[in-house]
Amino acid sequence: MSDRARKLEKKRKKREQKRHQLRKIKSVSPVKRAAAGRLVACVMNADWRERGQACPYILREGPGGRYVMATFMIDLWCAGLKDAWGRVDVLRDKFDQMIAHTDEQMDGTMEDISIDEVAEVVAGSVRFARQNGFKLPKDWQKWTALVDPDLDFEKADLSDFGKDGGLLWVGPTSDLRRRLIGSTVAEFFARPDVHYIAEPDAEDYAGLNSDEALPEEEYGPLARPEVRKALERTVTSLHDALLAWCETTGDQPSSTLGWALSCYVTRVMVAGSRSDGRQSPAEALATILDEMAREAREAGGPPEADNIRAVAQLKRFIEATKFKADAEDAGAAAPEASPRETLVLNVFNVGRDAAAPATQSAPVPVPDASK
Repeated sequence: MSDRARKLEKKRKKREQKRHQLRKIKSVSPVKRAAAGRLVACVMNADWRERGQACPYILREGPGGRYVMATFMIDLWCAGLKDAWGRVDVLRDKFDQMIAHTDEQMDGTMEDISIDEVAEVVAGSVRFARQNGFKLPKDWQKWTALVDPDLDFEKADLSDFGKDGGLLWVGPTSDLRRRLIGSTVAEFFARPDVHYIAEPDAEDYAGLNSDEALPEEEYGPLARPEVRKALERTVTSLHDALLAWCETTGDQPSSTLGWALSCYVTRVMVAGSRSDGRQSPAEALATILDEMAREAREAGGPPEADNIRAVAQLKRFIEATKFKADAEDAGAAAPEASPRETLVLNVFNVGRDAAAPATQSAPVPVPDASK
């Protein structure tokens, strides 16, 4: 080979090596490249131990000055890492807006925090989720790499996880069902180390029209098709009556009034199924309204004011007629009870009757609730 040919071959190889290096660099995701970049911001709610929830935000500067962020939703009392997501090429102003919004939801507790502390919480949340049979969110490894590419999940410290020596689930059962691996909600709640503050929600009862029988250990009274159909008719009747009542009284319906009514009716059903006779139906239903009002006041986020107003409207609507049934006659409303009173009491009683194994209660009669 001539000298000229050797020189040309050498240049060709150099060009090929350079192209290969460029392809290799481009094949690495921007998130991975940013993981080694400068830490711009690291923020988390300061009360994460007391709250049982941690919401860290990470912002790093990647190649070319591009900002990459990641954030996580962590349940320290039960599910561990519940959510993980991020953005590439995020603007600093947009990142600050997200922090401000989260700060409102977290009662003003978001503050700068060390990346080492966030790394401990994130690593622990992954181990805790795996240990207790919970799914990890999609692409969680991609975003946790922005905290530290070498997080040791297997040996993570769990001393700040759990509640009173066990697990405490707080949230709707539908969310729990989506997250569990190899366990039903009923099996999970039956564990001796598990406590829960859970309520049925709309998604749990999406099949109200279905004639299909459902697992009684998971759905309670609503496992029976006739009970679900009765509840559907009840909700429809009460909803129509509630809107008519708002129009009559000149009270503008709250935007979350439907939520309040659905929550109330399902809790009435569950209260009936758990009734032990120590409270009359009227007392039990009043307790539900008081609890809903308290929860609405304590809840955070933009819908808070609407939820408080919705519960207040529902309470005024329900209390427009007084309950006259007593504890000795919990099976039916008193003869002088109004149709609206009868309707709500029947929801309570059908839940109570459906909870009794030998009882085959008839479908709930649905009188005109508007009277």
